[in-house]
Amino acid sequence: MDDLKSRILSGALKPGEKLSGQLALAKEHGVSAITSERALFELEKAGLIERRSRSGSFVKETPRLFSKVLVVTNIWASENFGFTDYYAGLMERAENAGVNLEITRISAPDFESKMAALKNKAVILFGFEEPELVKKLKSDKVPHLVMAINSQYSDFCVTENRRAAARELAARLFHDGVCRRLAFIYNPLQTNHRTCLEGYLASSVECGFKPMTYKADEDSVNTVVSGLMNRKSPPDSIIISGGAMPLAAIPSIFKSGSNVKLGVFTENSSVLNLRNTAWTAFYSQSETGRLAFDMLYGIASGKITGAGIQHPPFEILRPLRPA
Repeated sequence: MDDLKSRILSGALKPGEKLSGQLALAKEHGVSAITSERALFELEKAGLIERRSRSGSFVKETPRLFSKVLVVTNIWASENFGFTDYYAGLMERAENAGVNLEITRISAPDFESKMAALKNKAVILFGFEEPELVKKLKSDKVPHLVMAINSQYSDFCVTENRRAAARELAARLFHDGVCRRLAFIYNPLQTNHRTCLEGYLASSVECGFKPMTYKADEDSVNTVVSGLMNRKSPPDSIIISGGAMPLAAIPSIFKSGSNVKLGVFTENSSVLNLRNTAWTAFYSQSETGRLAFDMLYGIASGKITGAGIQHPPFEILRPLRPA
């Protein structure tokens, strides 16, 4: 079985290729017919081949390299604004591959027992990393990656290119939006917000505008925006990172009566409700989910080795109804 499995995973046996029959396989590998039958059964069970009545055994077009993917979070999935969008992309790929998805929290009572039973499974760490957990996954040779944030400990990561998106968004507001006082509001406790900040600061150097950075969270962002808009020289553009903060800031922006240009990031599909008035760095969490599943397959098959990061594409969208 191991020889056939490695030949399938390496591509030596092509998708759709017919395998030798039970007796021929037994003779080829010097085993009994019972052993070759058991090997074919295990390959079918593993999702690598399809056995057709009266036709024989064929390599699957999309071999099932694992039976289940554990999506591990450090918070309740419902607390993450964009989780549903990510999960939709994962589910699409999983259904096509015949693989089950299971969401679990690192703090769940049964988490340790799940980590002890990872045979034929793969793991996605969603929105967080834990060094000891990554070390265990590597030691146990469990296919895994980090999704939705940049990784520090795992070799593989799929996330949005927030630094490049923030850099381009600020540049477009400067050049196309003719903005010169560009403010940036972020939550310093959030890794992705800090990554966006890096892009904004890079753009300030390239474009030549003075950085104006302000810290906030979902509860305080309205107060921060109100303070900015009441200044003698208020910003002519405000970029707000995150998925919840831009929506929370809308009352203060509208109340100011200003023509300030708003810049946002699509951390979830809800942010698209601001498309009428906001300059939007658009990337798709669903596409990130699809890329993550595809990369996991590449890792499990041995086609992706070493270390790597993948990003979905992004684009900067102008407001549908500019002020």
